[in-house]
Amino acid sequence: MGARLNKDSAKRLAAAAIAAAALACAGESQASQTLYLDVDGCSGGCGLDLYGEATVNSGNAGYTEIDIHLADGVTFATDGTLNAAAFDVIGSPTLTDTVLTSHFAAQSPHTVQTISEPPFGNFGYDVVWTGGGPASQDLQFRIAAGGAVSLGSTTYNGIPLLLSVGVQHTVNGVLKEGYIGGTTNLLTPSAPEPSTWALLIMGFGLTGAALRRRRQPQLGV
Repeated sequence: MGARLNKDSAKRLAAAAIAAAALACAGESQASQTLYLDVDGCSGGCGLDLYGEATVNSGNAGYTEIDIHLADGVTFATDGTLNAAAFDVIGSPTLTDTVLTSHFAAQSPHTVQTISEPPFGNFGYDVVWTGGGPASQDLQFRIAAGGAVSLGSTTYNGIPLLLSVGVQHTVNGVLKEGYIGGTTNLLTPSAPEPSTWALLIMGFGLTGAALRRRRQPQLGV
């Protein structure tokens, strides 16, 4: 009887651990969202499958923070013809922008506009490169409208884009420039995140243990 109670307790503890991990991941995903810069809008292509990632963090009470980090060899376009970043916000509010990276700027207050980002279409807000420094791989800025806001999306070839980034990348000695779209789903296959592997391994382990116990012969008392 005691052995059975111990086994039942172990099952309940394991189930609770998995549930807690799942809830933690869900809470994290609600506060923070990863965008993959993998929709190539460059004429003829800019030469990569994945140009970087952006993190959209709305877990702060007063603002939404967007951190963009480009892949090795890729920088924000510096010739002044491409916006560094463009996006939409649900409700099209007037934004208060705070750009945290040198040599970039945005309007503040920032009213919604019509910003063309070919071939993706139009977006409502942008951050621009101001020059005066070396080409950058990183851009960090905050947007708010009386609190945190949510990004809207623009559909391109059936793919919802939450961000457009103007980049430059050298391909076979030729400098290529264009816009790269950011999506929530990675279009190029990649390895699962470590936290995902941990949950999968835990689940497989519990399933294997349950099967082994089921196969053990039952001894009479």
